[in-house]
Formats: sequence, structure tokens, C-alpha cells
Amino acid sequence: MQYRKKNTGYSLEKYTGNEPIVVVPTFHEQFQVTAIESKAFLSCKSISELTLPETITEIGHWAFAHMKNLKKLSLPAKAINFGNNVFLDCEQLTQICPVPDHSGNKGTAFFLASAVTFLNNISLCRPELAGSETEYKNWIENYDSALMEFITASDEMGFEPVFFGWFDVDDIDVQKQRFVEKRQREKSLVAFQRLLYPKELCADIKKILCQYLTSHMPGGSLTNEHIIPFTMLCEEYGNDIRYIKLVADMGYINNETFPILMDGLQNAGAEVVAFLLRYQQTQLSGADFFAGLSL
Repeated sequence: MQYRKKNTGYSLEKYTGNEPIVVVPTFHEQFQVTAIESKAFLSCKSISELTLPETITEIGHWAFAHMKNLKKLSLPAKAINFGNNVFLDCEQLTQICPVPDHSGNKGTAFFLASAVTFLNNISLCRPELAGSETEYKNWIENYDSALMEFITASDEMGFEPVFFGWFDVDDIDVQKQRFVEKRQREKSLVAFQRLLYPKELCADIKKILCQYLTSHMPGGSLTNEHIIPFTMLCEEYGNDIRYIKLVADMGYINNETFPILMDGLQNAGAEVVAFLLRYQQTQLSGADFFAGLSL
């Protein structure tokens, strides 16, 4: 790591290593490390986990931009001055952990990460509020407000075609389709995420999130648009009983959708299959429990 003297401390000027897990030290030459300079970790591909010390108060422009493999960032739960485009193209970033975290919600780190990636709202990157026992409620209300804007916005909002010399109209259509599918996937992910960690989630917002997910699943009112939530449920979350219970609580599982869901989850583990068959037996009117065993 390369450092630069700054006022009464040091700033991290440039990271030059290739380790997957990096912890920035609190001190350098007996002085506190108080800042991460602009582009300090720009395009670092090796890092998957990065931890910053409690002494950090400033993070410069593009500091973590294009860190393609960064998945987890730990920040001190204090006020930090963020520059522009700090998290640009950090698409794998799933957790920004405030340290310490007194929010009482295990989803806080996921919400902080989605705020700066999918929601593209750096103003929500306030670890001192998100990790606070007393300030969390106000912070999550602001997060939910931004979340609703994201969920209800057009899937094409923000699309800008990229031109590479000569092109056909079909090229733009393909680009747009990819953009829309990516956006739909992002919406599905944050909706599942917020419902999975529902502390301080108001009934109206919960209803909107549930409607978004179930309407885009087989049998839903908007199935003709896409079924990305269903695909994610079966292919990525199918062995996580929490997600299966979540869609059950949404009221999605009925006599019509049960066989479709069982077919999609045919490679799921025993716990998930047992839950669904038990749900069929106890919750679905007129359902044939033993018929489900053949699926």
C-alpha cells in the first residue's frame, strides 16, 4: 500500500497488492490513516472483501470504482465524506457492513450495498445512521422511499445505447432487452431482500413488493412481461427455505401454482420439498397430498 502524509495523519493513496481479503491498517508510521484517496482501489480485480479502519473519515472520487469482484465492504459506523462515483461498476457488492451494527436488522449490510449499487443513491450510504439503534428507523424509511421509486420506475429508465461504428436497429433492441432484463433482475433481488429482513417495513410497501414479485411469476397478472422472480427463486434460492416460506406468506402458492413451483424446484433439497408437501396437505383446499409425491 502506498500512503501520503495528510494534515496530522496519512491517506491511502494506492493499493498495489493482489490479495482477496484486504484490511486497511489503522496506523501508518504511528499516524492514523484517515482517508482513502481518489482511485486508490480503482479496477482492483483481486479483492473480494475490504475492511476500513475506524479512523477513516473521507473516501475520494472513484475510490472503489470497477472493483469487479468486491463483495463485502466493512466501514466504521461514523460520518464519512464520500466523493463521486465511489462505487461505480461494483456490481458484485452485496454487503456494506457498518461496524459496529446496532440496527437490530441482519439485512442492514445488504440494504446499504443495494443503496449504492442498484438504487444508485450515495446519500443513503450513511453507516453511522444505518448501524445506529436510535437512527435506524429514519434511515430505513428513507431507504424504503428510494426503493419504491426504483421498483415503480419504468424498466427502461436510464437506458442509453452504446454505438460501435456501424450498427443495425436490431443492435439497439438487443442492448435495450439486456438492460431491461438486468433491471428486472435487480428489482426482484431488492424486493426479495427487503421482504426477507422486514424490520420497520410498513404494510403498504410490503404489499407493493409482494405484488411486484407474485405478478411476475407464473399465474401472475404480468407473467407476459417476465418471470425473473420465479427463475431466481427456483435456480438461486431454491435450497433456502426462507425464500420458499416467503412466497408462501405472499399467498402465491395455490392449487394452480403448486405443481408449477414443484416442477421448478425439482432439484431442491429435502427440507424445501417437505415444506411444500406439508403446505399442500394443510393449506390447499381439495389438494391431493400423495399426488404431490409423484412430482
